[in-house]
Amino acid sequence: MNPDAPELDQREPLVELRAISKRYGNVLANDDVSVSFRAGEIHVIVGENGAGKSTLMGILSGAVTPDSGAIAIDGAEIHLRGSRDATLHGIGMVHQHFQLVSVFTVAENTALGFEHKKRFKTLDLDASKFEVRRVSEEFGLALDADAVVGTLPVGLQQRVEIVKILMRDPRILIFDEPTAVLTAEESDKLLAVLRRLRDDGRAIVFITHKLREALAVGDRITVLRRGQVVGRADPKSATTESLGAMMVGRNLRVVERAPSESVAAEARETVISVRELSYAARTPTGASVDSLTFDVARGEVLGIVGVDGNGQDELTGLLAGELKPDAGTIALLGRDMAGRDVRTFLEAGVGIIPADRQRHGLAMSMSLARNLILDRRHEPRFLRAGGLLLDDRAITANAEETITRFDVRAGGPGVPVSSLSGGNQQKIVIARELERDIALLIASQPTRGLDVGSIEYVHSRIVEVAERGCAVVLVTSELDEALALSDRIAPIYEGRIVGVQQRPFDREQLGLMIGGG
Repeated sequence: MNPDAPELDQREPLVELRAISKRYGNVLANDDVSVSFRAGEIHVIVGENGAGKSTLMGILSGAVTPDSGAIAIDGAEIHLRGSRDATLHGIGMVHQHFQLVSVFTVAENTALGFEHKKRFKTLDLDASKFEVRRVSEEFGLALDADAVVGTLPVGLQQRVEIVKILMRDPRILIFDEPTAVLTAEESDKLLAVLRRLRDDGRAIVFITHKLREALAVGDRITVLRRGQVVGRADPKSATTESLGAMMVGRNLRVVERAPSESVAAEARETVISVRELSYAARTPTGASVDSLTFDVARGEVLGIVGVDGNGQDELTGLLAGELKPDAGTIALLGRDMAGRDVRTFLEAGVGIIPADRQRHGLAMSMSLARNLILDRRHEPRFLRAGGLLLDDRAITANAEETITRFDVRAGGPGVPVSSLSGGNQQKIVIARELERDIALLIASQPTRGLDVGSIEYVHSRIVEVAERGCAVVLVTSELDEALALSDRIAPIYEGRIVGVQQRPFDREQLGLMIGGG
């Protein structure tokens, strides 16, 4: 909260969204939504996946046309015919998925769409470089204007996005999940920039699924659920529990490993033992794994936490048999597994929740029922005619039972899995893996893109499988997730584990380690 600002509720709004509605087929994405944003405040928008946040911000940024309702700036109604119109009205949006050309320099990216021209209409790149330096120095966002964007770490790429928007001198700034790919230190620096922009008199709209972050940075909070505004909150008096309850319409249970569950690893049988595991990146966008060594015992959760791009995807691929190591060993219950294929890992008792469920965990055009047996279709219970054909009745019965047990919200076993929400798609992946008799669960970014209700569900299942005696390798970019679920945490940076902590954890120290400190 800005202590020098007058009472926010007494200010006239800078921008208003009035009775906004937007429908996509049978889905009412925004239902008569009214919300206003004031200069000199950070207004946080929270809500579950599908609550209508992205549609609403798409309307405000000119990318989406509402079916009804109006937008007003300084009390005057405006009509946006596209993103360029929004920019000309002083509205800028920093997207969660960066809108950058990786082979262009910083200056070239910031010039796109609003190029400085020389006398004969050629690109004046020097003017763009000057503007990059001016804006980055003014707001403490140091950048090299000549650097190629594709070579920059993700934190600096986000700076490019912010500087690009600030070069247009917007009065209204929208940030969509801006800390999703940042370290704790980078997040703190970004939030400091947001506060400076607020204190400079701009209206900041901040979309996040991190409730602790919403309370820390927000001056006001609006909660959306199923396309409607269901509540507003004052960060000074609200709690993560109260916000979560508004978002999902019920009280959320905090899922956390209790100290009594966190038994010393040496007292249990080792399930997986990794020694000096190395893998050299095969693509320009890949990352290497460098001499990783760790053990995970029965009933233990090892959290491997780091910013995306530090070797987590490659490590997951190695532990699942998708990639072949260049050096080192992987022993599963004493059996050498390094270099074996995915089928061998699965049959040896490895369950896999992939980081990208749609690309690596599901066949999107296939039915829910068939997805549930993707790695189990060879089991006799799903076969008929002497094992020559799949038994559709058995497959459907299995799906119906799973839908009930795992509370999957779907139209039935036969619907394509592409029609399900992200949370329900993840339930399908989890159900399929946990229905098998597994000794090791590799859970890679298991709650990425999920809302708080789905996160609660996934966390409870991970704790449940650990309590049954399964070893869990939790690979995540969310430090809070690792803190809640892990018995030990191993931060990973540039393909190396930079240390291991046991409970009680030192959050600040872990944040530094994630950044390479």
